[in-house]
Order: sequence, then structure tokens, then C-alpha cells
Amino acid sequence: MIDRWRSRGWSEADARARLQAQRTNEAFAAAADVVAVPSIHDDAGNVDGLPNFALEALATGTPVVASRVGGLPQAIEHGTNGLLVPERDVPALAGALATLLTDPSVRRTLGDAARHRVARNFSWSAVAGRIEGIYDRVRV
Repeated sequence: MIDRWRSRGWSEADARARLQAQRTNEAFAAAADVVAVPSIHDDAGNVDGLPNFALEALATGTPVVASRVGGLPQAIEHGTNGLLVPERDVPALAGALATLLTDPSVRRTLGDAARHRVARNFSWSAVAGRIEGIYDRVRV
């Protein structure tokens, strides 16, 4: 990975710092009981597509409570591998977090399903396979 970053003109120190930051994010997600991703549309209507941290948390088996906006519902199926709440609904977010924090068996069930879904649908090989399929369909 560092060689790839060097090819982009980054120093080895920059590459190592970025790699360490990525590993740190994954470690924080793995250490958490639950992760909240309360994404919202801003005043201009912009929203995160699918925040990487949500995928990183799901990949570690940490259940995610997220807003039902952007690409989050593509990664999280409510009640199966995480919980989705309406955008800007603080009581719903708090309630979903409380549910997961007080029920370890639900956390474990959702976390296991989250890890499997991310591996199946969002790994590099899965995404590359879908892109290759698109190229195959549009190739003349």
C-alpha cells in the first residue's frame, strides 16, 4: 500500500501516517459496543453518500445506528445488521442506541450479520466484480 501512495507523490511518512490513521479508525470501531452515524442533509441539501466509517464499523462486527439517508440504507438493513432512524430524530437515535447498549445478544446478532454483509457486498473483490459486470454489459 505504501508503494501505491509513493506513486502518488506522497512521502513515506505521509503514507505511514495515513495507514496508521486508517488502522486507528478500525481499532476504535472494533472497540466500541455500538457506533452512531447520524448523517443529515445540510442546508444546501448535501449528504454523505456512504460514510467509510460506517462500513469500517460494520466490517469489524460493531453494530451501527444510522440515519436513513444517503447510501446508509444500502449497507444497513434495519433490524438485520444495524438500526436505521429518521434523519434529525434525536429521540429515535437515543432509543436505538439504548436498545443496543442494554441488550448484548442483539448487539452480537446485528454485529455478526453486519460483518458478513460487508464482506459479501462491500469488500474490494465484491465491488470490483460489480464494476467488471457493468463493463461487460456496456462493452460494444
